[in-house]
Formats: sequence, structure tokens, C-alpha cells
Amino acid sequence: MRRKETLRRGLQTLGAYLAVLPFLVPGVLLGLHLRAQGSDWMWIAGCMAALLDVLLVLLMALSDHAAKRLKKKYEMTVREQQEHYLARREDAVRDLPGVTKRLIRLRRRIEAYWGILATVSLIIAFLCGVCLPMIIFIAMPMFILSVLFWRIPPAASSFDFSEYTDPADYPTLHALAHRAAKATGADGEIRIVLLADGNAGIARIGKTYSLQLGVFLLDILSEEELYQVLLHEFAHKTKDGIDTDREYRLFQVINEQEESVWGNAAMHKIGESAFRYTDTLYTCEYYFYRAAASVAVEAQADLVVIEQGDPQAAANALAKINCFACYDREEGTYDFVEPFLLPEEPRQDAASQRCRYFRMALADRECAWRDLFKREIQPRSASHPILRDRIALLGVENYDLTLPTQDGEDAYSVERRRALAWVDNYIHKNLQEDYAERREVNYLAPLRTVEAWHAGGEALPAEEARPVIEALIQIGQYDEAFALCQRLLKETDNVFATAYPHMMIGSYLLHHYDPAGITHIYRAVELNKNYIDGSLDLIGEYCCIAGWQEELEKYRERAVELAQEDRDVFSKASELNHDDKLVAEKLPEGMLESILNYMMSVGEDRIERVFLMRKIITDEFFSSVFVVSFLEGTTEETVGQIMHKIFLHLDNRPEDWQFSLFELDLHTSAAVQNVPGCCVYERSKQ
Repeated sequence: MRRKETLRRGLQTLGAYLAVLPFLVPGVLLGLHLRAQGSDWMWIAGCMAALLDVLLVLLMALSDHAAKRLKKKYEMTVREQQEHYLARREDAVRDLPGVTKRLIRLRRRIEAYWGILATVSLIIAFLCGVCLPMIIFIAMPMFILSVLFWRIPPAASSFDFSEYTDPADYPTLHALAHRAAKATGADGEIRIVLLADGNAGIARIGKTYSLQLGVFLLDILSEEELYQVLLHEFAHKTKDGIDTDREYRLFQVINEQEESVWGNAAMHKIGESAFRYTDTLYTCEYYFYRAAASVAVEAQADLVVIEQGDPQAAANALAKINCFACYDREEGTYDFVEPFLLPEEPRQDAASQRCRYFRMALADRECAWRDLFKREIQPRSASHPILRDRIALLGVENYDLTLPTQDGEDAYSVERRRALAWVDNYIHKNLQEDYAERREVNYLAPLRTVEAWHAGGEALPAEEARPVIEALIQIGQYDEAFALCQRLLKETDNVFATAYPHMMIGSYLLHHYDPAGITHIYRAVELNKNYIDGSLDLIGEYCCIAGWQEELEKYRERAVELAQEDRDVFSKASELNHDDKLVAEKLPEGMLESILNYMMSVGEDRIERVFLMRKIITDEFFSSVFVVSFLEGTTEETVGQIMHKIFLHLDNRPEDWQFSLFELDLHTSAAVQNVPGCCVYERSKQ
């Protein structure tokens, strides 16, 4: 796949060269004619080429400067970002078509700007042909055209549909899809791909509708319920005001990662500056549009279901899908769920087994899930309306969670089983190649860690507990991990080593809908600022899921303060740049020796040098920065394992001290060079 992508990029770069020939060659012919006539027009053409080139250079500089100013404009505080987002979301709810049309207009203006750049570039090529001594000025158009040709998306005809279903094998599913397409006015070919999940999605590829269906949906939905889901998906492509395929493609084109050698070409990098402002503007506007308009977009599609479908069947489908989301979230809390990598050979029924697990969970948890749906609070960052609001919009009072039988003989049931069997086989086939390696890394190795811990009498200092806790979680022993974390809180005197146990206890309790977990997570954040980011998301998620309104209000206020502090102060400790405020560091007596001794004990004799400096972040906050250099030939896996052990050691030390850890590379070496004499260990001198 990578080779094919590199070839495509190479052809696009070649296209940038070839595009000028139809303009350069006629220019050369005209120039020869003018020279034969003794005319001065060829020199006038050369001056015009030079002038347009200068204008392009000025445009690049202006675009680059404007992009920097625009980025500063969007550098809001966390509170300002929230207020801006909420205001944009209110606009989308009030006037979704208008908000969408503004994004469409922006996309059209940007495409027009690209067209102007291409036209000017080709005119310069023609003028350079007329006046060949000025051919040097063709370089700038080549830089521009290089970027433009790179932004040509792959042709829809090149899309690989080989793993999509054959309509002859699934006539009922395809008939349902065509029925939904006709009801919503969608016109084009329909292809269906089966996925191992519980979602449905749609995309338009050229004139073809790509319909993605998770087999778990097929297992839990009746034929009529699935039809309502398909109506909703096709409505996304046909309802006025919510069709943004071209806008999404432009976003993809702008933000595509340029990893091949072609993308690193100097001419491509130079040409990008002419697009920097429009790229920045569109990326910011598209992010805000998708975040703010997504809930309104989903509600608009639900209105189509009301008009064209069966609201009661739609409500049933939505409720079942939400139940599957609950199961996804709670899967680790069920005793009957077997670790995926437990068998010695790849499972042949991975998807079917998950369907059985869900049916078992639904039988046990239906009442609890119904209660959650009644109490759920709409998250500010949600992409969909909550179930309660969607059912209210549909005008339905209740919903039925009865699952279709798995042994029906009607055409739809037969195709459901066929789809599930196909995904079972697909998963089994794709696991074959590296299953043994995956099982070793993600199950057997953690299992040995746990067994060694048990064999050693389960005595464990808190500073060394994290690998065991992680191993217990990896093999599915969540209750035992929870019990170990509770024990560590009681036994250890090193309060800073309890941050991770607090975090795990909090996560465990929240996954069991116990609000006491919030206190533990806040304590983890208080002890270790590394937990700010993910922990805040977890608290906010469960406050909304469980309907804890009072806790949510407290969280939202505290989250703003913590997130702002993390952005302004604590996150800076995880960065190392040559322009940071770096000075020599002197640790308290004995601390450096202790840390270096530990590094050498886990370094597998691969550490070449260790550097230490202090990064001053604010007047009140600094970090002691360690940069580790490894011997040439050390594998990435070995480096990763050693660095992880060192990180855990620094993270769990008993001192109230902030450490940062980096590997020496081209980026961090520039910072190291700014602090003479910061090398505190050198292998060759030992």
C-alpha cells in the first residue's frame, strides 16, 4: 500500500513538471518568432514573468504572516474555547443550512484561490518560454504546481471495493439499502461492506454510496429496524444543509500526512507557504463546524426518518444501539467475558462470541441501562443527541429491546448469519500471521508477571506496582487489580507512588457507576499532573452517562482551571526545544546518584550518555530534564522498554519533584547543546 501511495505521489510531482509544457513550448515558439522579427516584446514578456514571480513571493510571505496571526487569534483560553464552541453549536441548532452554506462558500473561495494560483503559474511558464533568458523564473510556478498536483485526490475509480459484499450473496440487505436510497432521493450505485463493530456509516465515493454495516447491528436489529438506520444514513447524503462530502474531502486533502520522499522535496515545502493561510483558516473552521454542527446534523437525519419511516422501529433501533454502546463500555466488568487472547490458536468465532456476550449482558443489565438512559445528560462535546432527546424527537413514548432470534429461516435472518460467519472468518484469517506474537506480548508476558507476583507472596512496594497492575488489567483480572490498588493505598508511605493506584481505583469505580471514583481521580491529579488530560475526560464522560448533575457542575468549573493550568504550565514539561529556558541543574544530595544507579540497573548496558538540565517553565515551576543517549544499534523496542522503566521510576519517586525524560535525537540534541557541561554520565569514562 505504501509503495502504491509513493508511486501516486511521484506521478503527481511529475505531473507538475509536465503541466507547464503545453504553455512553455508555445511560448518558446512565439519567442523564436519575435526574435526573428527583431521585436522587443520577448523582453517585455520576460519583465512580466519577473513581476508575476515577485508577486507570488510576496503572496507567499503574506500568506505565511497571515497564518501566524490567525493561529494567535485562535489561541483562546480554555474557557473562551468552550464559550466559542457553545455559541457555534447554538448557531448550528438554530440554522444548520446557513452554517453549512458558510462552510461551502469558504470551500469554494479556497478552490477559486487555487485556480488563480494555477493560472498565474501557467502564465509565468508561457512568458518564460517567450523570453528564455528568464527561464529561471519558472521555478516559483513549479513550487506552486507541485503543491496543487499533490492535492489532487485519488480518482473514485481507483477505490478498492474488493472486500465489499456481492449483492448476489446479500440480496435482502441490498434491497433494504436501495429502498432507503429511493425514499431519500439518493441516486447512484450502492456497495455494502461488513465490519466487526456495532455501527453504521455512509460515504460517497464518486457516484457510489459506500455503506458500512457492523455485523453486531445485524444481530440485534430486526429487518424493519435496520431499514430505519439505513434511512438515517442516506439522509446524511440527501437532506439539504447536511451534505458536506466535498468539504470533508478538502479537509482531508489539506491535512493529509506527507510522509513519502516526494513530500519532503524542497520545492514542495516552499510552495506550501502560498497555501498556509487558507489551509489554517479552513482547518480551524472545519473543526469547529464538525464539532458544533454534528448534533444538529444527526437531528436533521432523524427528521427524515419521521417523514419517510417508522418512528417506533427507529426508537427501538436507537435504544438497542445505545445498549450495545453500554456493553462496550462495561465489557471488562463481566465475569463471563473471556480474555480475547486466552486460546492458543486464533478464535474462529470472535464476532459470534461477542454477539452471545451482548445477549447475556442485555438479559442481566436491561433495567439498569434503561435507568441510565433516563438520567443521561447531553455532553457538550457529543457528536449525537442523547437517546432520550432522539426518542422525544421521534414522538415515541417507549422502546422495545427484544432481539431477533438467531435461528430464523427468513431471508433476512439467513443473511445476518452469513454476514456474521463472514466476519468471523475474516477476523480469524487476519489473526493468523501474528497471533502468536500478539498473544505473547499482550497475554502470556503479563500472565507471567502476575504469576511471578503471586509466587513471590504478593509483596510489592508501591513504587514497583504499576507493571503488575497493568498486567492484571491486560489479562482481564480487573477485580484483583482493584484490590491490589486499594491495598497499596493502605500500606505505602510514599504518597507520590499512590497516584497511579488512585487513578485505577477511580476508573474502576466509574466503570461501575460509583461516583466515589471522582474523588480518587482528583487525588491522582493532585499528586501527578500527568493524569490531568485523560482523567478529566473520564470524569466528564461518566457524570453525563450516569446523570450526576451536581458532580458535573463542579467538574466543569474545576476542569476549566485544571485544563488551563495543564496547557500553560504542566504540559510544557513534556516538551524540549532549543529555545526553552534551560540552565544547569543540581539535584538534592544523593538524588542524582540514586537515579543514575537505577538507570544503569535497567539499561541493559545500552545507555551511552545521560544529560541533566533544568527547564524553567514559570517563576514557580520548573522540571529536571533527563536526556538519555543509547549505543548505536540499540533496537527501538529495547529503547522503549528501558525508557518506560525509567519513566515509571521517576514518576514514583518519594520526593515532591518534577522530572521530564527524553531520548537524545536530532531535536533534543539542540537543547542539550545550550547547556554546557550537562552530561552527568558517559559510558566511555566509567
